[in-house]
Amino acid sequence: MGTRRLAAEFLVALVSLASVLSCSQKTQERVVQYATYNSDGISIEYPGAWRDVSNSADAETMKMKIASGLAQFNRTLLSFAAFALPNDEGVLSLSKVQLQAEVTDNDILSERSQVHADATRDGYVTKVNTLTKARIKEWPAIVEDVELSNGGRAHCVKVIARGFYVELSMSLDKSQYQKYVTAYNHSLESLQITQ
Repeated sequence: MGTRRLAAEFLVALVSLASVLSCSQKTQERVVQYATYNSDGISIEYPGAWRDVSNSADAETMKMKIASGLAQFNRTLLSFAAFALPNDEGVLSLSKVQLQAEVTDNDILSERSQVHADATRDGYVTKVNTLTKARIKEWPAIVEDVELSNGGRAHCVKVIARGFYVELSMSLDKSQYQKYVTAYNHSLESLQITQ
C-alpha cells in the first residue's frame, strides 16, 4: 500500500511540475513582430529581428551563383531577396525564377533528385532528409531538406506558379534548424503571389 501511495504522490508531483513548466514557458515566450517583404509580385512576412541584406556584397555573390546554376537549366533569376538570421546564424532567401511554360513539378522533382545525387556523390550533401512534391495553397511545390558536408542544413520550398517558381530557402548550421523552423514556416504560410 505504501508503494502505491508513493507512486501516486510522484505522479501528482510530475503533473504539477509539468503544469508549472508549461506556465513558465508561456510567460517566457516572446511575441514575434513580423516585417513584410513585398516586391515583384511576391509577399512574405519574416521576423522583424532578421536583417534585410538583399543589397549586401554577400547577397550579390549569392545572386551570381544562383543565376549561374539556373543557366544550366535554361532558367533566369527574376528577383532575389535575403534576410540574415540573428547573430548571422543563417540566411533566409527568396527567389523568383522564370520557367518555360511546359515545366511541371514532376520535371523539377526529377532535376532536384539528380542534383542531390550528384552533390552526394561529390561529397557536398551528406543526407537528403526530404525531397517531395507538395501543395502550398493552390500551387504545386517541391520541398527539399538536405544536410551538407560543412555541417550546414538547407531547407527550401519551390512554389510553381504561372511560368515561374518562387523559392523560399533557409540555410544555416544544422544545429540551429529547430530554433528557426517555426519562423520559416510562418514565412512560407504568409507567402502571397500576385503575378
